[in-house]
Amino acid sequence: FTDDLYFLDLSADRHGRIWAATDKGIFVADPQGKIIVRFADKISTASFINNAKDTITLSTDKGLYYFFPGTTPSVSRSQPYPFIRGFLQVNDKQWIGTPFGLYLTEKGLGSTEMHVFSGSNKLSGKPVFDLSFIENCIWVATENGIERYSIQGQKMPAIKCMDELENEVVYSIHSDSLKRIWFSSNKGIGCISASGDRIIWFNQRNNLQSLEFNTNASLKTTDGMIYFGGIKGVNGINPQSFKPEKLTPEVQ
Repeated sequence: FTDDLYFLDLSADRHGRIWAATDKGIFVADPQGKIIVRFADKISTASFINNAKDTITLSTDKGLYYFFPGTTPSVSRSQPYPFIRGFLQVNDKQWIGTPFGLYLTEKGLGSTEMHVFSGSNKLSGKPVFDLSFIENCIWVATENGIERYSIQGQKMPAIKCMDELENEVVYSIHSDSLKRIWFSSNKGIGCISASGDRIIWFNQRNNLQSLEFNTNASLKTTDGMIYFGGIKGVNGINPQSFKPEKLTPEVQ
């Protein structure tokens, strides 16, 4: 990869290869880092939204691209479609987060019938950056804080501490094994306590690369580490080592 590429999103397939969506097209690199395929195209926004065994789906400003990640990766098909930032399949329903709102539908992703984005399917008009399924709820990172929905699509009451996020851009959202919520923003990294009574903020005094983070730049690994990417690098967090409540020593 050369330094003139602007990376928009990354994904991996079952062969251990890295898929990189850039402003100059989509690149596929083998586990040793060698680029084996390039699909040339000029795109300005991109998000890998559905990584299945035999299909990798990429949403861009030009539409949807479906790739076959076989021995020789190839393009299965493409079609015009609104840009999607977040996608979740929960039971028989599909949650679709876009720059123009949140939608809930039973219609298949990629349907050419645009009534998927009709008013009857629209849950919120806030621009969406990320979706996450946590504790049987849909957590939505938006341009104006965080919202929660039941799996049936009903908006849930806001956790009191989230009121302070009303005017904050939230890019990515993950949970840890202690039922805390971690998110990235333009104010640093935040952690919502398991009880929901407060947000603990991390800033440059906590060794953050900067206070500003990016969309499509987060990862929760199988061992529980959480990574957030920003304008000057990447920060990794080990939630297991974060214990804000200190035990007081016994008085002798």
